Amino acid sequence: MQVRLSAIIYALLAILLMSFVPALIKINAANEVEIAFVRLAVAGTGVYIFLKIKRLSLNLNLNQWLALGLLGGVFAVHWFLYFKSIKLSTPSVGAITVSTYGIHVALLSRWLLKQSMTRYDIVALVLAGFGLYILIPEFNWHSDYFLGAVLGIASGFLYACLPIIHQKNLDIDATVRTAGQFIFACICFGPFAIPQNWSLSVNDWQGLIFLGIVSTLLAHSFWIKATSELPGVISGVVYYLYIPAAMLMSVLLAEEKITGSLVTGALIIIVSNVLLVVSKWKHSKTIKKA
Repeated sequence: MQVRLSAIIYALLAILLMSFVPALIKINAANEVEIAFVRLAVAGTGVYIFLKIKRLSLNLNLNQWLALGLLGGVFAVHWFLYFKSIKLSTPSVGAITVSTYGIHVALLSRWLLKQSMTRYDIVALVLAGFGLYILIPEFNWHSDYFLGAVLGIASGFLYACLPIIHQKNLDIDATVRTAGQFIFACICFGPFAIPQNWSLSVNDWQGLIFLGIVSTLLAHSFWIKATSELPGVISGVVYYLYIPAAMLMSVLLAEEKITGSLVTGALIIIVSNVLLVVSKWKHSKTIKKA
């Protein structure tokens, strides 16, 4: 498969736009519910308009609607935990711990999809655990840093559940699934968002609109276009540029102090996830040849 330069550019643009998220969430006065609701309302509206432009049918059966509801519910909890992780700890810790989703995907694929695990997968799991150990020097439930890291890992687990759910519902168009995921997640946040006082400054509102349009709708659209054209191994590796990019934005925008343990833990977790991506790619090529 020939790799198009434009697809690489779209992938890198998507990662760049998404890398703003942790830092902007940290410095925004809005709470987790307010941030999620605005981002989802903007993104959900945009994807719904795109769905209408493509004239895709919404004539779904009950099981398909339930699947969309499940996608939205899982995505809503994933986002809440992710945002809470960033608020409690740091933008870098949130970005690194949620990126353990690749490890969770490997475990879930083994348990739910009955996929085999190679020795490379096992090495990657051990590396990821060691990276987290370095990243979290103190196991203290009274520490916001520790709680934030734990919530980030939990968020990564839920993020890993999403591709499993998508894979089990391929009979629903991808754009419809995306719209359903955003819209149902927005509905989940609705009852909690309405009672909020929403006493935000102009800068906070500008940050929320930027997150909704640029870092959600545009970034998501670019990423879908890139991953639809790039081989899985390339898009999988490119994704993990998100961690250093998010850490850089955290330094520039949130003035986070980057420690040696943070950098070391991040590098080990990146290596472990890239190892998993390459392992799955080699495994899929072996199956195709057989």
